[in-house]
Parts: sequence; structure tokens; C-alpha cells
Amino acid sequence: MSRLDDQVNESPGTGGVRPGELSALLQEIARSPAEPGSSWDRSLRPAAVIGRFELERELGRGGFGVVWEARDRELGRRVAFKAVLPGRHHPSQEERLLLEAEAAARLSHPNIVTLHEAGRSEHGPYLVFELLEGKTLARRLAEGALPQREALRVGVEIAKAVAYAHAHGVVHRDLKPENVFLCDDGRVKVLDFGLAHAFGRRRFDGGTPAYMAPEQAAGAPEDERTDVFALGVLLFTMLSGTLPFEGERARRSHGRAPVLEVPGAPALGELVARMLSDAPVARPRDGTEVLSALSSFAAEMDRAPSSPGPVRTRSRLRSSREIWIAGAVAASVAVAVAGAWLVRHRVLDGARPETVHGGGEIPAPPSPGAAASPSIAVLPFADVSPGKDQEYFSDGIADEILTALAEVKGLRVIGRASSFSFKGRNEDLRTIGRRLDVANTLEGSVRKEGQRVRITADLVNAADGSRMWSKTFDKELTGIFAVQEEIARAVVAELEVKLASKLVKAVPPTAERRTTSPEAFTQYLLGKQLWQRNTARDFRLSMQAYEKALAVDPGYAPARAQLATVLRAVAYGETDPASAASFRRRALEEAERALALAPDLAEARSIRGFLRFAWLRDWTGAFADLRRAVELSPSDSPSHRRLGTLLASQGRLAEALLELENATRVDPLDPVSWNSLGDLQSSAGRIDLARAAHARALEISPGSEDANQGLAICDLLENRSEDALARATLRDPPDLFLLAIAHHARGNARESRRALDQLIRNHGHNSAEDIAKVYSWRGDADRAFEWLDRALDQELWDVKFSVSFRGLRTDRRWGELLRKMNLPPD
Repeated sequence: MSRLDDQVNESPGTGGVRPGELSALLQEIARSPAEPGSSWDRSLRPAAVIGRFELERELGRGGFGVVWEARDRELGRRVAFKAVLPGRHHPSQEERLLLEAEAAARLSHPNIVTLHEAGRSEHGPYLVFELLEGKTLARRLAEGALPQREALRVGVEIAKAVAYAHAHGVVHRDLKPENVFLCDDGRVKVLDFGLAHAFGRRRFDGGTPAYMAPEQAAGAPEDERTDVFALGVLLFTMLSGTLPFEGERARRSHGRAPVLEVPGAPALGELVARMLSDAPVARPRDGTEVLSALSSFAAEMDRAPSSPGPVRTRSRLRSSREIWIAGAVAASVAVAVAGAWLVRHRVLDGARPETVHGGGEIPAPPSPGAAASPSIAVLPFADVSPGKDQEYFSDGIADEILTALAEVKGLRVIGRASSFSFKGRNEDLRTIGRRLDVANTLEGSVRKEGQRVRITADLVNAADGSRMWSKTFDKELTGIFAVQEEIARAVVAELEVKLASKLVKAVPPTAERRTTSPEAFTQYLLGKQLWQRNTARDFRLSMQAYEKALAVDPGYAPARAQLATVLRAVAYGETDPASAASFRRRALEEAERALALAPDLAEARSIRGFLRFAWLRDWTGAFADLRRAVELSPSDSPSHRRLGTLLASQGRLAEALLELENATRVDPLDPVSWNSLGDLQSSAGRIDLARAAHARALEISPGSEDANQGLAICDLLENRSEDALARATLRDPPDLFLLAIAHHARGNARESRRALDQLIRNHGHNSAEDIAKVYSWRGDADRAFEWLDRALDQELWDVKFSVSFRGLRTDRRWGELLRKMNLPPD
């Protein structure tokens, strides 16, 4: 039996340590000035007593300190005592230490090594971990492959830790045998979250080449699927005794892993192959998905009457054409990923994106490899009807096809706001492909005359403008749904041929989206177009169109889901509180009815999730709905945005930033998502990134009130009140909220009061939260809490992350407000 020799690399889950205290302590350590030496050097010796800990023997050394086995003289237990050496860290190491603190403060799980305590002595700061007895997985693998049942058991335990970390917004980034510890009592512990990064934080180089996913090795954006890849390598190695990729090949490109043949569980080999895919979209989404599959395999193997035969590996035999295609795809995906990284860092790290003259939008830079990546933009279909009066119908057909394709997992579908921004612009398709960073576009035309419809659809290679597939459908209006489905299936089939692989999920059947009534379908499409016009009058007209559709076909689930969305907007504009409450009740009822008709309708899940947290403060139910909506339709930007807002409302800011970045990725020209991202960046204290996000929204939509307000908040946070005041008067009429807080910042008490009084008169019925924010900026906590109480009867969810309420968080009434909102305490 040996104790853990390399526990110096641990980065633990907490066991009673308050995250804020730990993060503050380690931030102080990382930012401390350089020192020529440390008193730790003279005090670390056997029998030395530091606090209540008596050192016994040194276990190991690392870049941040020295680990000793010690005895807790009060509790009588043996621990790993880590003496942290301050003032000797490269900036990247400082970041690593802060990230380790953030991860450690978040994670508490039986399969993650536990942090008992963090403290400071006269010699310097220290951390105290549980002491593990056993050996690392690396030492065990030196003896050869694990028996299948044992390999699966260990894999399940690792997956439990990874799934837990992913659910809490943390990616490990350096899963390898040295960071997995097999305890003598059978427990499995994951070590070293020092390379983990909380979502939204600046990442830094690290990782181990043989276990690094291709996107990680390329320095491109990472997510949970980076860990899924590394876990796939661990599983492959535990089962076979060899690495799937070795030597220089692991550093350059992983290629295709050998086939893993597992007797009695062939699907296990297929799962590992998916986990080792070069393309992140082809892997399981996160640790939870892997854990579910591995648990099933383990249970199945335990039920087997005899021990399975040995695991074998064999090389994949491919034709020269297949090898050529696979190489082209891998290279193109790498270029596309690098292009995405460039876009993200040009915009989110404060650089001003290039402006495209004549369009107003700020498109993504060209991506030379986009042509081979699984992505598509569905452009608005042209109305070629005799009277040119069927635009709502032609737009609706394209939108319905887009919705169907958005539910295909593994296919990135650009959101409606971005795709439809090119409507009427007569842009070259290759230019559109470059601006949206997609490999393919789908365009078409619709001719509707009476009850007959002719639809022409063209799938185009965005790289060279060539047509990959084209077809014309001439149908009665009653057959329109079959046409939409056929077009979507044909698109997926063509892309699968092009990629020489299967997409993760076929086009889902659209039975739940159908109506047998052409009249109901027509009114439904009309309602969608009126909604997009985004005015109070058109909201009412949209509501009426959906009501007409449901009068004809009460079982039309999508119409009920869209009606719920419109009713929420109508309720917000109501001046009579009783009427507004009535519309809110109707919105919730329609969302519930839609889900009763179609439980897997993504838009119904999305709107019900939003209403649950915005009005009911049912955070658990809302999270379940929105998580399911994202699973059902991964390319739906509003669902990512709503989920991000919910997470931020819970104080889970890092996870929220990830969802908002996902929203901007799938719909890069949607100003709403960029503004939401900017608000969260302000809350995180990243003013430069907040400015960049709001500026992006403003350039996409020059009249965006939210973007202007977000930039003004940035001005105030940087003590540029004159600039904020100038932004408040850009509109006619001026922004009363901004006028009130900007005048206050300038010391203009009378003008601030005048703007606030007008805000109360004009918007007290539906914007109590904004009024509370003004009082908070003015330092009037009594009135701020008074208006927050009123806001509880309206829409209120952002109190935890809004910078406007920072001044209230030390008030005794803050905890009571959070309790009323069913929110966790700070």
C-alpha cells in the first residue's frame, strides 16, 4: 500500500469551505508581490506544527507549493497539507491558481478529491485536502489493461465526477491517468482541477497531448466535449491497454481511432469511437450523456453469466476515396473551429469587428473551411405569387424548414434573425456563406395561387455557389407539410453524403407540428410574420391571427406555443394591472396546452420555461423546460438566451455566459442575444467585453435601445457620466431611465428627479424594476425595495446579476427579497 505521491497536483471539491473565502484567499496569493524566499522553506520539517496540523512527511512538490502528510491534532485525522508559495508565479500560473480556486470552491462530490480547509499562518497560506491511500490509474495501467468489468466500473465513477463538474459549469481540461486515483477502499477520485476553467473565464494553455481533443490542441474554443474526448481515451486505454493515438500523431491530428471490439458489448466500442471523434458535434454532449450510457453497459455486463472474452483492437480499413474525404473534412473542421475562435476573440476581447459597407451588419470573417463543416443557413424564400402578396407565406415556409433542421443534432443551423437579415439584399450566396460562416445555404421560392402551392428549393455549396440539390414541388395546400419534411430530409441526406458520415439525428417527424387545415396554417404563418414586426399594434394582430388558427384547429400545438409568446408581450404593454394579469394567465395556459398536445415541442418548452421563471419564480421547473428545449432544438437562439438568463438569475454567471455565447454563435446577427451577453459581461466586471457585445448589437441594429442603454451603463461604471448622459438623449423621446441615473451621476439632482417622476408616471404600471434601479443608483434603498416589491407582480428575475442593484446587497432586506423570489441566498 502506498499513499498518494503526487497529491501536489490536486485541485479539490469543497468540504465545508466557503467559495468566496477560498477565492479571495487564492486571489490574494496570486497577486502578492514577488519574494526572494519564503519562510515555508525553514518551517516545513517533520514534527513541525502549523496551526492545528502536525507535519509528518513530505509527499511531493509542484509549481505552487509543497504537500506534506500531516495530522489534524484536533480532529485526529490524517490530511494532505499543501503549503502555497506566494509571489513566484508567471501571469498564466496566476490565472491557473485563480481558476483552481473557482473550480475548487464549486465542486463537492464523492468522486472529486475533497478540500477540508483553506487558511493562513505566519509562514504563508495553506490548503488542507483529504489524504488518499492507493495509487493513480497511471500506475495501474503500467501493469496492463483492466478487466472489462473493472474498466467499466472505473469509467462510470470518472464519468460521475465529470458529469457533476459539467452540470456546475466546469470543464476539467486535463483528464489523464495521473489525475485519476484508485483508492484502496474501491473509491475512484478525480484530481487536479488546476487546469479546469470556469465557463466565461480566460483560458490558458495546458493539457496532455495524448489526451487532448483536436480543438484543444489547436487552441480553439472548448466545452464539455473536450472532457468527453479525454474520457474516451481513458476508456480505450483501460479496456485495451494501449493508447488510441500515440507519438507525434497525437500532437498533430488524432485521425481515426482503431476499432475497439468489446465482446458482449459491441455498442461500447461504438460509444468510445463517438467520444474520440475529431468533430466535437459528433461526440456525446457532456459527461451526463456518457454516464448514462456507461451505467447501462456496466449493468448489462454485471448480468452476464460469465466473464467476457478479451478486448481487441483493429485498424480501420478505408478506401482511398474515404481517406481523402476524411482528411479533407478533418482539415476543414480544424480551420472552421479556428475561424470561430478568431470571431469570438475579435468581438469578445474588445477588438472592433470590421464593418461591411452597405449592409450595416457585422458579419463573421471568412472561414475557408466552412464548406466542409456541418452547417447551414435557411434564407427567406422568395414570393413569386401572381399578386406578390404572399410574403408572409413564403417567409413562413422557410421558417418552418429552418425549425425542422434546427432539431437535427450535429447540424449547426443559423438562427432566423441572421438568415433573414439578408432578405431583399440580393447578396451573392458565397458572400452570405462567408458572412454567416456556414458551409451551405438553402434558398427557394414559393408561388401560391388559390389552394395550390409550388415550392422550389435549392441547396447550395456556399464555398463555390454550386447547387448540390434542387427540386420543385407542386402540391395542394393540404400537402404542404409533407413538402417541408421532404425538403428537410433531402438537405440532411445531401450533407451526410458530403461529410461521408451520418449526422447524429435524422430529421424528426413533423406530425406534432401539423394541422389538417390549410386555413389554420395560413393564419399561423401570418401570425409569425406580424410578430416579427415587433410593434404593440402588430402584437395584437399576431395574437388575433393565432386565435383564428386555433378556432379552426384547436389541436394545433405550434399555434398555441406562439400564442403564448405573443400574449406575454401583450401583457407587458397593458396599462391596466388586472388586464395584464389576465393576459399572463392566458399565456401560461396556452403554453401548458401546447405541451399537453406535443410534449417534445421545443418552442413550447422554451416559452413555458421563460414564463415559469419570469412570473412564477419556479426556477426548477423553468430549468427543466429550458434544458429540454435546448436538447430538442440545439440551434434555437432564444432557448439558449433564456437558459442563460435563468442561470444568471441563480448566480451561476459563468454557465450563463456560455449559454449566451451559444446564442450568439447560432444566431450571430441577432442583437437581442448580443445585448444580453453584454449585460452579463458588465455584471462579471468585464467592461471592455460588455462594450464590444453592445457595440456589436448596435451595429447590427442601429436603433437598438437596449444596446444604447448597455453602453451607457458601461460609461457609468467607468465614471464617464457625461457620455452616459449624451446616450440618454440620443432618442426622441429620451431614455428616462438613463436620464435619471446619468443626471444623478453628474450631480444634477433636479433633472434626475424630473426624469424619475416622468418614468413613474409613464411606466410605473409595467417597469417597476427600472424605477427600483434608479432609486438604487441614487442610494435610496427604502424606495428601491418598495418598488422591487411592486415588481414582484410584474416581470422580475435579474436582481442577482444586475449591476444596478449592487448597492442593495448588504441591506438586511436583500435576503428577504431573494426569499420572496425563491432564489438562493448570496
